[in-house]
Amino acid sequence: MAFLAIEATNIITDQSSLLALKVHITHDPKNFLANNWTASTSVCNWVGITCDSQNNRIIVLNLTSMSLTGTIPPHIGNLSFLVQLRLKNNGFHGSLPVDIVHLHRLEIFHLELNSFQGEISSWLGSLPKLQIYLELWNNNLQGSILEEIGKLTNLKTFNLCGNQQISGTIPPTIFNISSFNTIDFALSRLSSNLPEDMCQYLPVLQRPIHHHNQLEGPIPSSLGQCRELLRIPRNIVNLSLLQELYLDTNDLKGELPEELGSLLALERLRAGESHITVVIVGYGVSEYDTKYWILKNSWGTGWGECGYMRIIRESGFPKGPCGILTILPFPDAQ
Repeated sequence: MAFLAIEATNIITDQSSLLALKVHITHDPKNFLANNWTASTSVCNWVGITCDSQNNRIIVLNLTSMSLTGTIPPHIGNLSFLVQLRLKNNGFHGSLPVDIVHLHRLEIFHLELNSFQGEISSWLGSLPKLQIYLELWNNNLQGSILEEIGKLTNLKTFNLCGNQQISGTIPPTIFNISSFNTIDFALSRLSSNLPEDMCQYLPVLQRPIHHHNQLEGPIPSSLGQCRELLRIPRNIVNLSLLQELYLDTNDLKGELPEELGSLLALERLRAGESHITVVIVGYGVSEYDTKYWILKNSWGTGWGECGYMRIIRESGFPKGPCGILTILPFPDAQ
């Protein structure tokens, strides 16, 4: 009986914490919480709530895109079994309560597309199981990135894009998180060099996104060791004296960034044996009755025919010229 009493108290604590959050919601235009979060209904049946049947505790709080406005009360820290906190795309504001530090089981943390303010707190480094997403982009966070973030040794994605008041240097402890596949610091005010040996410590990095900052110095010489890169950083345009660029034998995907067209000194570009693509946007017939595909390239309008090129459509080769019919999706033109 004592065990049952403890379980009841715990789920009651969870319910009380959410009702405190509801009080701090000042605008609920679709009445998601007003009509559903009531003491007369089991908290595990509330909208946005998922409970663990084994422990009868809340493990997911998901209020994504509910058009809510309000602040986060300290009571949120009482949801001690919480694994996922998803508040994306709402109107939450104010600072994040330090009580979140008590959410020791938290693995996924989505707060992007809100108006949270204040500094990135050092207590974020005290969330030991945070291992997938730390999404804070498009808020109004300020200050610097603290070295305590480096304690999140299992984190895969850290996104601060669009927090234009984030400044200072990138702490070196960031580059100790070998599990990183995405680091997005775009549209901030960071000013430092990227370490030369960055990719030695970030072997599975796929998306390093740092554009629109005040970063200085050369692109790390170890970039070639980031063998899983999926995109080329667009701030490569800053390398105005670059003459040779070798991207072959990688797993790069997507289009070549159009900023490459601004590298006027570039004499040699090799991208073979990668997954970089162009886009077929149409087809036509020349004045000599030659059928062709129209391809859009991503090297800027100064390359090819104002940013486009043609490639023969009926070459006589089953795979098409350059193997295009096996590599790219294309329209079924008769």
